[in-house]
Formats: sequence, C-alpha cells, structure tokens
Amino acid sequence: MTLTERRWARGLVLVAALSLLASCTSGGSSSTPGFHSAGPTTSPVPTRLSQAEYLARANAICSQMNNQISFLIDPSDPVQTNAVAVDGVADVTAHALRELRGLPTPPGGRARLAAIFTSVDRLIALIRSEARALRGGQVAEARRLDERVANASREANALSNAYGLTACGK
Repeated sequence: MTLTERRWARGLVLVAALSLLASCTSGGSSSTPGFHSAGPTTSPVPTRLSQAEYLARANAICSQMNNQISFLIDPSDPVQTNAVAVDGVADVTAHALRELRGLPTPPGGRARLAAIFTSVDRLIALIRSEARALRGGQVAEARRLDERVANASREANALSNAYGLTACGK
C-alpha cells in the first residue's frame, strides 16, 4: 500500500475505532484477530448525536484505527507485500466502518455519510483483492491493485475530510 493508502486505511480504521470507543461498555477483544477494544467507556452512545458530537466520536474511532494500522504496515515499503498485514488492514478498517455505521447519524448527514461508507466499502474490497493476489503469488496484479487502492483511498479521504472526519481522512 502506498503511504496515501495507508493513511486512508488508518483514517478508516480511525472511524471504526472512534465508534468502538463510543459504543464499548466493557473491555475485551472483538472477533477481528489482534483488534482489542479500548475498554470501558463512561459515555454510552445516545440515540441522537449533533454534528459536533458525531465528529468527535467518529474521529476518535478513526484515530484508534490509524494506530492499529500503523502496527500492521511497513512504512518504509511503498508497496506492502505481506498478505497477512494487508488482510489485517482490511479487517481493522472494516471493524472501524462497522463502528461508524453504529453511530446515530446527525441531522442532515445521512447522504454524505452513505457516500463515505460506500467509498470505504470499495476500498476494503480492493484491499482484500490485493491480499488475495499476494497470497496467490501474483505480485504484478497486487501492484496494479495497489494503485487502485491508492485511488480509492484518496477518494475516501477526500469525502471524509470534506465532512469533518479528519482522523478518518488521514
């Protein structure tokens, strides 16, 4: 993955992480290997969130996602070649996205968030395809997919940043 792709994936993971922080009521781990919740939270997710509250919670999720992704990837390698690490990025990002989707949508945010989430869904699918190519020894295909991941990452980052999900759009 390129640096931009890793940053977007981190941003996406951050969204999941923020949602996880907001919705967790106890510590422990999720079904995603290597992904651990942040532990107990004192602020349960209300049924309604203002735009500011949503952004704070979502950016916290994405910050945690970014931290987890930073442990999975090699920042010195512009193209990741470890299928397990690439799969891990997809898993962490997908978990963050589930957490973000679990947050109440602020008034007027439904369409924009749907566009962000759809963009991230595409990104996750591409990351998983890249991991499959790596597992199959198809390095040239993985590099081609890496370019597509970079483009999808830029798109998701732009949408996230425009909405105020700055931790998600890194």
